[in-house]
Amino acid sequence: MPRIITALALLLALTGTLRGQQDATIAFDLDHRSRLVYWDEGLFPSDGWVGLFSRHRSIIGATWLPMPELQIRVALANEFFRWYRHREAPDFTLDEIFVENLFLRWQPESLPLSLTVGRQNLMFDEGFAVMDGGPLDGSRSIYFNAVRCDVQVAPGHAVTGFALHQPPRDDVLPRVADAERALLEVPTDGAGVHYAGDAGRSRRFSAYYLYTHEDLQDNASVDLISGIARHTLGARYSHGRGKEWGVTGEGNVQLGKYDVLSGFGTLQQRAWSWYAYVTWRPSALDALTADAGMYQYSGGRFDGGDGAEGDQRYSPVFARWPKWSESFIYTLLQLRGGIANWSNLLAPFLRVQFRVSNPVVLRGMLQHVRESHAAGGEGKDIGTLAILEAKLDAGRGITGHALLEHMWLRPDGVTVTVESYVWARMEVRYRLRI
Repeated sequence: MPRIITALALLLALTGTLRGQQDATIAFDLDHRSRLVYWDEGLFPSDGWVGLFSRHRSIIGATWLPMPELQIRVALANEFFRWYRHREAPDFTLDEIFVENLFLRWQPESLPLSLTVGRQNLMFDEGFAVMDGGPLDGSRSIYFNAVRCDVQVAPGHAVTGFALHQPPRDDVLPRVADAERALLEVPTDGAGVHYAGDAGRSRRFSAYYLYTHEDLQDNASVDLISGIARHTLGARYSHGRGKEWGVTGEGNVQLGKYDVLSGFGTLQQRAWSWYAYVTWRPSALDALTADAGMYQYSGGRFDGGDGAEGDQRYSPVFARWPKWSESFIYTLLQLRGGIANWSNLLAPFLRVQFRVSNPVVLRGMLQHVRESHAAGGEGKDIGTLAILEAKLDAGRGITGHALLEHMWLRPDGVTVTVESYVWARMEVRYRLRI
């Protein structure tokens, strides 16, 4: 109740101030997205079931500039499902209305910085380390409850510092028809710094450090461990070689410590992840872009000395979004014990994008996925994944796509008992700015 009263008082105060500001400007926006999604039994490869549903997300927002140096953003969102095929079809509900964004951004004219406080979206580089603040609610939202400061240290060079708090369920701001949607498994706090700069000659470089702490004390599924502190240090580099060629790579190391309850000492984590790809844009065919590359997330265990065993599994704390596949994140629920748990994976890939016309783009991707590490030998094959997508930009804020993913699996008789799966999605989206 105190949070609700505070939020209402804040909105009333802002409304009153807006009426008194003759030069203030305010812009409104609407974003509505409808998706139809299908998968067959193989998506969950040891206990599968057919899924067919539509999901509909609406966001209504307002951005207010009471003065040139100050911006206030408020957005409310709702996403509801309609299930047509489900193993245990849930009852239909319009679900909750929640605060998608609520932040204040101060950008003084006399200083090369900006300060953003409140619920906001965070993404650095390609989102490999920081992108999704609540992975368990799917694409419903990706927000962070955060404080962020961006400093332009020199032309073409910027440093960003941030701190954030993500609860398992939203207890920070009020909701209408609260559905207690799960956002994370455990309370997670974080802080970090990110640098991005222009290295000249079509080169870009960035480096970052991210600290996260996961509080496990109230998680009944975890014995003995009270918390996990992780330090992730990484860098990204891209270099364009003329107009036709380019190379991009990013990697990080993750060092962690598991806080074990009394008498059991500590457990150490040592993990890493990376991706790299070469890009070709043939001058004779401007509409074509092709990438060839690989990604890896470490897994398994390592010898910690004195008979102790260390943890080598990578934890994508705030990067569990579907960067590599929209479907495989669900298969990982059985393979890795949690949705979008990108860990113990290695995959070379080929990716092609072709612009058929101004409104239509085709994309294809082929990747061979296998385990990164396995005890006593090489990691086993998981499968080969093919992705096909057609994107449409019809103009006037109307976009859409059709996406098909087909995985040919390698059954192991335990976690994988099927030979393939099919996953498909169609989307129509409308965005309006006033």
